[in-house]
This record gives sequence, structure tokens and C-alpha cells, in this order.
Amino acid sequence: MAAANQFLVIAITDRNIVLITARSFTSHPTKIFARLPLQTRLGPVNHRADWSHINCQAAFAMDIKTWVPLKAYGLVDAHDKSLSPGIT
Repeated sequence: MAAANQFLVIAITDRNIVLITARSFTSHPTKIFARLPLQTRLGPVNHRADWSHINCQAAFAMDIKTWVPLKAYGLVDAHDKSLSPGIT
């Protein structure tokens, strides 16, 4: 299990969502932490904040809060939109 202040890189591939532990804010990956089904919804994000909580912990039943920065909101929104075409 990751530490309370563990940094994670979220990689969305054509097969699944991979959570990779990273060193601090450098995002230098160290090891694979978890794999989630590609159908896992990550949002919604709070577009009024610089950082927003996403729903990764609900997907793999661990008590870890996962936050994404403002610059990644579009990526989270695009992934979630791809799960349900025609629904906004």
C-alpha cells in the first residue's frame, strides 16, 4: 500500500489504467502500484479549484485520496467522456 503522501502517475493506455508510484513532484516513475479496468471513471473534477480529487480509490478499494492538478482536468474529462459516448 502506498504511503499517505505517495505520488502517483496515472497512465491511461489502450488496455487499462496504470497507477505508477513516483518520486515527489518530478513524476519520475519507480514501480507499478495498481492496474484499473479501462472502464473506470475518474471524474468528475472540480473545475473551480487548482487541484481536484478523483475517484481512483473507489475503483481498487484502497483508502488513498488521489488528486490531479488543473492542467490534467482535460485529460480526465476526455477519458470519462470516452466511456459514455453521447452523454456529457
